[in-house]
Amino acid sequence: MKINPLSKSRTISVSLIIAVTSLSFFLNIKTGIETATFQQLQQNTSHTEIRVLPDIQNTGTLSFLTAKVNKFSPETITQISQLNNVESVYPETQLDGFASVQGSVFGINLITDAMIYGVPYEFVSQDISTPETWSTTEQPYPAIIPRKILDLYNLGVSAPRNLPIISEEILIGKELTLFPNHSTLFNTSTDSDEPIRLKVVGFSDKVSLLGITLPSHILQKINPTPDLPILQLLVNVDQENQVTAVAQNIEDLGFETQYLQKSLESLESKLNYIYWVIAIITSVIILLSASVITSRFTNQALKEQKSIAILRSLGATKKLIRKIILKNALAIGTISTTIGIIIATILSYSLNKIISQNLSTTSLKVDSLLQIDLINTILVLLFGILLTILSAYIPAFKASNNDPLQDLK
Repeated sequence: MKINPLSKSRTISVSLIIAVTSLSFFLNIKTGIETATFQQLQQNTSHTEIRVLPDIQNTGTLSFLTAKVNKFSPETITQISQLNNVESVYPETQLDGFASVQGSVFGINLITDAMIYGVPYEFVSQDISTPETWSTTEQPYPAIIPRKILDLYNLGVSAPRNLPIISEEILIGKELTLFPNHSTLFNTSTDSDEPIRLKVVGFSDKVSLLGITLPSHILQKINPTPDLPILQLLVNVDQENQVTAVAQNIEDLGFETQYLQKSLESLESKLNYIYWVIAIITSVIILLSASVITSRFTNQALKEQKSIAILRSLGATKKLIRKIILKNALAIGTISTTIGIIIATILSYSLNKIISQNLSTTSLKVDSLLQIDLINTILVLLFGILLTILSAYIPAFKASNNDPLQDLK
């Protein structure tokens, strides 16, 4: 006589599929985000560069509000340049005063306030074709636009409103007009300042997101005062393994530093918060599913208690009864877990396709934001089977220990 306490196992299967799909999907997200973000950061950040910024965190509110914008002096630059393993130091300066920039895109004239920055060629050498492009002294002056501006427009403005996509190729060579000492926001202007012609020659991830970047010598030329405020320094270190030590020496001088290793650690810390939230949600789903599975096993075992009692009266041992129930649980677990993994895989591929399409117009070149890992898949398969067997063990143990005589009454 054959018993099957799992003959009506739809609820068990659905609960297990939900648990496995959630776990597998979470692991795909975790692996994909880690790979994509770290890969993107390493591609866009030099391994031997340190950004040096004023240490605003340790500046009091009153002293910060009354302090000068220029936190770096020539003596500071010299002091950092003389540190061991420092190869070069390049400042990023800022135009003193308001400025507006006007340009035309798709036949539409736009004008907006913008910060104007200045950097030497070495600061953006990877983002422009030749040094001569940056060293010109004739208008139109070369200008670099932050690459993230395009990403923000294409993702946040263009895509939701079905507006045309703006690519780097469209803007390269475009002429802009700079109006020094002019603000559209505060409605201020100076008639004595002549408009300045600019030409877009490249895009960069290094330059400030808040405006347009020009060559340092051009910014010095158009600045109303001799002294340019220095916003940050770019320090090149001669050896990658000395970056942390050099950064520590700079921090000892009272400045804040940003470099690849530090950024990776900060990013990992922020991602951990996201993982904890997703992990808690996934854990709740798994616990609820395990509770439902255990309850269903118990109910099915009770429904089949007479069949179990007949087998016991015919000589079946308690071990054999447990084995029959757990064997059925193994079959259900294997099939349901496999289905759950397949569903998670299909969801991952579908979302990857949607994400890739949305990111195709940006500088974020991500191969896969939800990455399917073979080891994770095997672990999820084993977890699903183990969860089913453990959920069935207590009902199987109780069913095998019931008194056959009582069950047959």
